[in-house]
Amino acid sequence: MVTNKIARIVIKGKINETTRKKAVAQFCDENKDKRVNFLITSGGFLSFNLSRIERANLSSGNLSLREVEIKAENAVVDFINKIEVVKLRNVADYFIIGVDSDDKKKSAIVQMIAVYDLSERKIIHWTGKSYPTGYEWHSLEKYDDLRSHFLEIENESVAILGCHDLCIFHPRSQPIGERAKLKDDYLKASKKAKPTVVLHLPHFTDHHLTWCSSWNRLREELPSVKHYASGINYIGLNGDAPRKSSNIQKVLAVTKFGDVLGN
Repeated sequence: MVTNKIARIVIKGKINETTRKKAVAQFCDENKDKRVNFLITSGGFLSFNLSRIERANLSSGNLSLREVEIKAENAVVDFINKIEVVKLRNVADYFIIGVDSDDKKKSAIVQMIAVYDLSERKIIHWTGKSYPTGYEWHSLEKYDDLRSHFLEIENESVAILGCHDLCIFHPRSQPIGERAKLKDDYLKASKKAKPTVVLHLPHFTDHHLTWCSSWNRLREELPSVKHYASGINYIGLNGDAPRKSSNIQKVLAVTKFGDVLGN
């Protein structure tokens, strides 16, 4: 059996318990005679709750990201226990899952990514968004350790990017101050890691041009990259309908490169 490098769970519309389980089951049924190394979701595929006190402690530094990861792990394990994990284990080696804290309070938001080893049935790595959007700058708890985005796995140098992290490569991105330093550090870390596989977990994508320029520049900046893909939740901003000037086929076509199974 030939093993493909990347595959992705694609959801059209809002993500909830029903659509999550249906999308994973459909992927397993459609690919039961295939296998992939890395199966990725969109950002925020799963969510967990942080209490008001926990959010305050996280903002003040009295609660660490490692402690939040332990809390988020419960959401991952709960979901894994609700799906036919044996079927999933038969088609994929690693499940890379976007996990967000509940952001209704717009404070102490954490956007995390878990790498779940399906054969060992455990999370082996955490990372999360490090390069927030402008409006997230003061509310997002960033993953300051940029090394967390890079790991060696399946004989590949893998880079894992949270949603807006990919925008560090956008050719028109010219931040100033702290954001400029963060972008520079992120680029240096990426070039040092020499990734061969890049896995990107954006929260939503409703137009084929959204990530196009960033992916093109990434390939110029990181010639070591042989395979990449974005996990796709095909929906508009704030849960609105996707823009009519594009379609999901175009979105899927321009958000992958190299050995990516299917769409």
